[in-house]
Amino acid sequence: MLLYPGWRFSAGTALTSPAVADQVAYVGDQSGTLHAVQADDETQLWTWHTPDGEAITGSPAADPAAGLVFVGAADGTLYAISTSGASAGTLSWSATIGGGDVQSPVLAGTDVYAAAAGGQVAALSEAAGTSVWSTTVAGVSASPALGSAGHTLVVPTSAGVTALNASTGASLWSFPVAAPTSPLIDAGVVYVGSSDHHVYAISETNGQQIWSFATGGAIQDSGALISSVNTHGVKTLYIGSADGVLYFLNASTGAALAAHSLGANVTGVAIAGNAILVTTSSGLVEGVRTFGSIVWGYATNGKLLRPPALVDGTFFAAGLGGTLWAFTPYGGPPQ
Repeated sequence: MLLYPGWRFSAGTALTSPAVADQVAYVGDQSGTLHAVQADDETQLWTWHTPDGEAITGSPAADPAAGLVFVGAADGTLYAISTSGASAGTLSWSATIGGGDVQSPVLAGTDVYAAAAGGQVAALSEAAGTSVWSTTVAGVSASPALGSAGHTLVVPTSAGVTALNASTGASLWSFPVAAPTSPLIDAGVVYVGSSDHHVYAISETNGQQIWSFATGGAIQDSGALISSVNTHGVKTLYIGSADGVLYFLNASTGAALAAHSLGANVTGVAIAGNAILVTTSSGLVEGVRTFGSIVWGYATNGKLLRPPALVDGTFFAAGLGGTLWAFTPYGGPPQ
C-alpha cells in the first residue's frame, strides 16, 4: 500500500495530535482554537476558541454518541464542546482540573478522565462535568491510559508511572521511570518508553517489571502493538527512539526481532494491516512492512509531526508547522 496526501489543512500554528470520529477530524492548536474538519475533503465545519486564548495542550477525545469532544488547555481546564446539531462548536461545560497543561483526556463509559501537569487527576461525568473523584500524584508528564479491562488508569508522572483505580481514584501501585511516555496497555501489560533510552513492560496488576529493552536514545512515543501473532511468529511491539531507529520487539520477552534506521527521531507509530506508518521529527512520513523493508516515504517539509491517528485506511498526522495531513492509498479521497 502506497500512501500519499489526500488533502492537507492549514491552521497556521502548531497543532496537537488529531482525533477522528464519525467522519470528522478534531485538532487543537497553540492559539487555543479547536478545528472540526470534514475527514473526507478537509472542509472546516466549525471552530471553537478557549476563552482567553489558552493553548490546547493535548489531543482531543470525541464521543459521537454523546455529541461531545473534549480538550484540555494550558490553564488547567478541561472543556467539553458540542459536536451535534445547531449547538455544534459551542461550549457545553468546563471544569478546572489543576495547574498547568491538561493532557489528552481519556473516555470510558459515561466518564472522562483528565490529568494536569500539576499532578491533579480527575474523573468527571461526560454529560455535565460533575466530579466523580479527584486525586493528586507527582507532576503529570504525558497523557494517561486506561487498562484493557477499564479498571485501571495508568498516569505518567515526573516520578514514573502510577496506576489508579479507575472507579475510585485510589492508588494501586507506582513504578519509577524517567520522563515516561503515555502508556500503551494490552492484555494486562503496560508498555512505556522513557528518557533513559529504555522501553519497559510492567504488570498492570501489581506494577512489577516484566522486561526492559535498551535503545540508543530517548523515547517520546507510545509505539504500536500487533496483538495477534504476525509474520515474526509472536505478538510484536513497534516503537521508535530519538536514535532514529524503529525497533520490532517481542511483546512478551522484550527481545529484539528487527530494527530499521529512519534517520530522525521517531515521534509517532501506527499500524495498518501489514504496514507500520511512522512520523519523524524531520517531517518525513514512512511506511515499513511489519516483516521488514521500508516501502515508501513522503517529506512533509514540516517539523516534529505529532503522534498520528489511523482511521479507516486514512493516516492523519499534524505538526508544528500548523498543517494537518490526511494520507490515503495513492492520494485518493478518504473513505
